[in-house]
Amino acid sequence: ESVETMLLTSVSLAVAAIPEAMPAVVTIALSLGAQRMLRRKALIRRLPAVETLGSVSVICSDKTGTLTENRMTVTVLDLANEVVVLTGESSGPLTLTEMGADAIAQGLEAALAAGALCNDATLTVTDNGNRSVGDPTETALVLAAAELDIPKPGLEGLFPRIDEVPFDSTRKRMTTIHSVPDTLPGWVDGIATVFPPEATAASFMKGAVEHVIESSSSVLVAGSIEPMSDDWERRIIERTEEIAATGTRVLAVAGNGWASKPTEDEAEADLVFIGLFGLMDPPRQEVSEAVAVAKAAGISTVMITGDHPLTARHIATEIGIDPDGGYLTGVDLDRMDDAQLVAAVENPSVFARVSPEHKLRLIAAYRQDGTPTAMTGDGVNDAPALKRADIGVAMGITGTDVSKSVADMVLADDNFATIIVAVEEGRRTYDNIRKAIQFLLSANVAEALAVFTATLLNWNFLLPIHILWINLVTDSFPALALGLENAEAGIMEKKPRNASKNLFSGIVGINIGYQGIFQAAQTLLVYLFAYKVYGEETAITMAFLVLGLIQLFHVLNVRSAINSVFNRGFFSNRLLFLSLVFAGLMQVSVVLIPGLNNVFRTVHLTGVQWLITAGAAIMI
Repeated sequence: ESVETMLLTSVSLAVAAIPEAMPAVVTIALSLGAQRMLRRKALIRRLPAVETLGSVSVICSDKTGTLTENRMTVTVLDLANEVVVLTGESSGPLTLTEMGADAIAQGLEAALAAGALCNDATLTVTDNGNRSVGDPTETALVLAAAELDIPKPGLEGLFPRIDEVPFDSTRKRMTTIHSVPDTLPGWVDGIATVFPPEATAASFMKGAVEHVIESSSSVLVAGSIEPMSDDWERRIIERTEEIAATGTRVLAVAGNGWASKPTEDEAEADLVFIGLFGLMDPPRQEVSEAVAVAKAAGISTVMITGDHPLTARHIATEIGIDPDGGYLTGVDLDRMDDAQLVAAVENPSVFARVSPEHKLRLIAAYRQDGTPTAMTGDGVNDAPALKRADIGVAMGITGTDVSKSVADMVLADDNFATIIVAVEEGRRTYDNIRKAIQFLLSANVAEALAVFTATLLNWNFLLPIHILWINLVTDSFPALALGLENAEAGIMEKKPRNASKNLFSGIVGINIGYQGIFQAAQTLLVYLFAYKVYGEETAITMAFLVLGLIQLFHVLNVRSAINSVFNRGFFSNRLLFLSLVFAGLMQVSVVLIPGLNNVFRTVHLTGVQWLITAGAAIMI
């Protein structure tokens, strides 16, 4: 053959073989998936995360704010031998159902004042009631004190803060240091029972019960101070477990006074244990259903929290996370090496009293066998675990800028249910990408095989402009519209796909092969028939039309891997339907419109020839 003929033939084969539209189609499909997720409160920061979400098998979730409403309300105070039950909403009046003697009232004042002073939340008093701004746990303490006429602004005027030891996820406690006035008004004189009369400075601590006990050498009992004995320590732990078993979060408060400003170490030693706060944070209503959907989809939900294990287990049971495998605490994790931890994470669904360092180890343990894992977090210290997880999920409301910057996804509503929605969208997007790639590659197989076979047979077959035009028509709008396909029925009832398998695993690779062969065979048969009956020019035109139209009809096949084209619903994806109509009109226009057929070297067809062409194309 001449150099010109060989060059044009090689160009035709190259254009036919290379799926040049595939990168654009994949990117746009991921972008469309990210847009759908954003409309459902999940902001995708890294585009590949859209596809990765579809393979997630384990979701490690914080409890507070993600599984619960993050709307804390103080429901009970435990003061040595007495229990004070607070009823009512934090926005309305609170009443004491068990008060006791004046000594108990003083203990109550001491606990509320300590909780409000060792606190960074602010209180605003308005005509409509009290309003507090800050961390939900701290705002609950401030509101509880205010509702019992111990407002934080008044406390801060009496006890100005002069120093603090901030909360730390390892220490799990916070301590503030304050100046002490010479005299105290009656509404708060109960706090004076905690420190000696000569005190000019005081320190107050709040935090996890076991860590506050470590710093306490005595306990406030009915207005007097007793040494922290083994019996008292055991009694405090027992009460903590009783309160926690109801799903209530438990915090302890302690304090002491000093003749002069104490150092940080002094401020956290020899404290007087004042009492326990029980804070109720109800589970989100939609979380139970989301956990059930995740379980049906083969996704394990694991609760990771810094709260007491009994509190975590109660909430886990309430929302449907299976706690039967028991729980592990941060202390348990510290005792295990990495190999033991990998074996241990197979059963528990609750991890309590953990630190951000533990989260990092847990992620590594789950990913050891290649299990795609998502991890939620909101703090600065959570950033390493979020970065290491397959999908790092930051909180949009309570999350820090650092956690958001390293996360793959940000929840605009801090809601666990939104993660499940995102997983569903991830599975849908991945399915749509596979459909688009199956369509594109089967079309490329058809084009390359038809051109190559015709070249071997020395047929005067399609011109490069024909292949270019077919690629332009079929690889653009129809392929892009496949990215808008609705999710398959039961998509969240399937197990997560194996992330180690590629796009062509399973039936997709087989489909691409036989569907491409069928399209090529149809095109060649029509060409051969038309060549013998109508001549070469008509044969080229009919083959050109068949190869373009058969790909458009084939789009209807790849819309679903499980449903027939007849029960998928022709108009359920309107943009796809419109794109097929538009692409079909473009394909036939180069034959019907005078002038264009001269450019494309096509000829007009008779009615019978159009029927043969359409019949051959629709057979796919």
